[in-house]
Amino acid sequence: MRVVVAGGGYGGLACLAELSRCCRDVEMVLVDPGADHVKQTHLHETVRRPLARFRIPYKQLASRFGFRHVQASADLSDLGATAQRGVLQLDEGNEPFDFLVVATGASAPPLPKCQGVYDRADLRALETRALLDDFLADDARPPTLTVVGGGPTGIQFLFELSDAVSRAARPLKLRLVDREPALLREHPAALGDYVSKKIAQKDIEYLPGTEYAGCEPGLLQLRGPSGEKQTVESGLTLLLPGVRPSPLVNVNRFGHLAAHENIFAAGDCARYDARGDDFMTAQVAVRQAKLVARNIDRLSRGVRPLEYFFRELGYVVSLGPVDAVGWLLLKDQVVSGLPAFAIKEVVEAQYDLFVAGLDTYLV
Repeated sequence: MRVVVAGGGYGGLACLAELSRCCRDVEMVLVDPGADHVKQTHLHETVRRPLARFRIPYKQLASRFGFRHVQASADLSDLGATAQRGVLQLDEGNEPFDFLVVATGASAPPLPKCQGVYDRADLRALETRALLDDFLADDARPPTLTVVGGGPTGIQFLFELSDAVSRAARPLKLRLVDREPALLREHPAALGDYVSKKIAQKDIEYLPGTEYAGCEPGLLQLRGPSGEKQTVESGLTLLLPGVRPSPLVNVNRFGHLAAHENIFAAGDCARYDARGDDFMTAQVAVRQAKLVARNIDRLSRGVRPLEYFFRELGYVVSLGPVDAVGWLLLKDQVVSGLPAFAIKEVVEAQYDLFVAGLDTYLV
């Protein structure tokens, strides 16, 4: 049996790891244009830690889990035709398969950039601490740092930056630009309220209902809630807007296309017609991917596949090195401060063990 996985993020890697455990006779191929797996949920920590700490070469993971990595981009524009051919077209060459798993995640829409403005792709490739140090050392740049995006990633970067510049030699200002009218609207209101209180305590400028429209070196063009345009100074800007499935793949309760049992999907790009939670989080991606791996094994043996029913166990947003806020087990059970931070550390450690080859996920 030959399984091709497109995308080496949390979902793709979890699927490969589970396949290596549950399938005795399987040839696995990972198709991903990058050279490394990046622990995306740790990315904000690169403000104070080297990126290498959160990056694992696919070559190393391939040796551990027994797959082959093809560094290429896949054509996922017509999955129906791909299913019928049983061949995944790449930008160079192709990969035949018995089963294909689409785990390409989500991506942010392209936004205009200029000097001093960086997006997610930049932060996955460059040292954030070096970008910050260059900004701090250049007195000619405006003394303002701006984060565009009021979701969990933007908030986590904002508080890491706040802590990092708290001892800077010159007074600095932080700003959060959020196109939404309030923070963390998809989560219990208590989470957004806690973050808003912390933002006010740190004297961070918060611009809700405001969109990023463009930039010039040292300047940002914004569009306010009523469509009014304004220009503000910013010496360093991080573009961290919300992401969208890339591509969006609708699957049934077993994780595969309704019309094609040989194509599955997991993670941020997948939308499950099932009872389980379908949020764009790492814990959902891992559980969907593990289910997909088991169902590939079951279908290959002529056994009925399992249904997806996982419910999120909680969600925590980091607010700097020693603070966090989130919910645990039930959405009205809100935790904050050091207890929330400790929970997040435990969850992250569980995934670290998983990619090291030790599966501690009980559900």
